[in-house]
Amino acid sequence: MDEIVQDERCRNFEQQMQASGPCWRFVIVPGIVDNISGFWFVFVFHHALTDGLGGFVFRKGLLRSLNCGDIDLKNPISPIVEVQTPKHPPPAMEDMYKLPLGLTYILEAVPPHLWTCHDLGNPSYVPPPSSGLRTELLTLRIPAEVLSGVLMKTKEKRIRATPLIEVILSLALLEVFPHSDNIRVSVIVSMRRWLTEQLESYGGADNVLGSYLTEFPEDFTRAAFDFSKPLPNVYSEAQRARETIDKVLLSCGKNTSVGLLRYVANFDSYSKSKTGQRREDSVEVSNVGVFKTGAIANMDNWNIGDVRFSQSANVTGPAVECSIVSLESGTMALGFTWQEGIVTNEEMRRVLERTKALLELVGTAEIK
Repeated sequence: MDEIVQDERCRNFEQQMQASGPCWRFVIVPGIVDNISGFWFVFVFHHALTDGLGGFVFRKGLLRSLNCGDIDLKNPISPIVEVQTPKHPPPAMEDMYKLPLGLTYILEAVPPHLWTCHDLGNPSYVPPPSSGLRTELLTLRIPAEVLSGVLMKTKEKRIRATPLIEVILSLALLEVFPHSDNIRVSVIVSMRRWLTEQLESYGGADNVLGSYLTEFPEDFTRAAFDFSKPLPNVYSEAQRARETIDKVLLSCGKNTSVGLLRYVANFDSYSKSKTGQRREDSVEVSNVGVFKTGAIANMDNWNIGDVRFSQSANVTGPAVECSIVSLESGTMALGFTWQEGIVTNEEMRRVLERTKALLELVGTAEIK
């Protein structure tokens, strides 16, 4: 399945847009794939259309249609589907909520500070090859028995899954890339929690398509870890990372970099100006949480047995993307993507192996 998704990740929407088509498409893979029977539904969409939680909205709508009989898979499906565009689509995030910025933050967030890098892999941006940007993809699946142990440990240590994964992923990267002394994680935060009132008339914050995100950085230094231990300072660093998340949530997204985008006059020039400069972030962590299908056991004919989440490689942003989603059944999938040539497949396989080993150690070992 990773190969199919990877190929889709390497296709843009240029031809579709030239034909007045939408900035999304889907691929149906029938039969048994990765030990899952039924069919795989690969939904690919432009980030300008929606965020990862918007993907949940689409999948839940498809599941409802299957269980209500709106879609009959026994009969041929017409190759042309007419879709009515909503008369009043939800407004853009910046039209509903201005991310607050403090004067000190604005003054500090100017070159060269804005582009100071905590680099990973290739120290400079490289233009995409003539054939276009190629995204590489690897998925790490965490089974229910391991994830259950991890979540129990997060409760015991009063941390959360996202900051714990931030730490474990940074630790794995520091081990695989010994020349790096600092890993800067770009942590994605959903803005939907602050837009409940504004989106109520559109079906609710959890039921609309749209990109409602901000982000903040978290640094993890090599000096903070005692590599002589099986879990070197993992819990203390995760507690520190959780405190940062709590501060961002309490501030309602104040002083985050997305708030600065209102001052960008030309996004094309803004993006191209980064070419050849050092990366600001090493890795992005985007955790969309638990996907609740809404299907009713023993009543609905269809349910979702597995779900995965990944993003296209970032040319001018973090070197690696880590996209996380969990199912109600207790499993978790981490989708790792990166641009071909920035880091190697072998390096990333080692990162995944080390991340898996550390999560297993957290979930199964009695280590203080």
